[in-house]
Amino acid sequence: MALAGGGGESEAMSLLRDGIKAVGVGVKGSKPIPADLVEPLTAIITGLSTGELKPEWAAEEDLLRQRAASFLGTLFVKVSLLETDDKLLAAIAALHPDLASQGLVRGGCSSQQLLAAAVGERGSEVLRLLAYKMLDGNRLSTQEAYALGRCIFDKTE
Repeated sequence: MALAGGGGESEAMSLLRDGIKAVGVGVKGSKPIPADLVEPLTAIITGLSTGELKPEWAAEEDLLRQRAASFLGTLFVKVSLLETDDKLLAAIAALHPDLASQGLVRGGCSSQQLLAAAVGERGSEVLRLLAYKMLDGNRLSTQEAYALGRCIFDKTE
């Protein structure tokens, strides 16, 4: 699984990158999602979740999913969620109301709702199960950590 690189990004990839930069914890701490990014980020994630992608996104769907999953995971594990964070998570939760009670809930969105929106049934079942476990705040066993590393770094997985 290769992660997306920089230069020549589409608007959607750039918006997701900006979202990650905003919610990522760094030297200056975590910031809320800027209000002007909430609607476009919600539209991107909704399109990925429903399969109703804009035509210009089709060629980079896999890369968009990777970046969306990175963004959503970073947002979900923030120590303190702020108003715009909650707004985006609530919009994500609305995409999969049937999963509301499954997993840890943050900002009105469960870990199962979050991953359903980001990746759905795509990719490795093992990787999805490990992601659910981590988002729910559980530690991975040595074997699980090894399996996660293989999913991410082994090109034959």
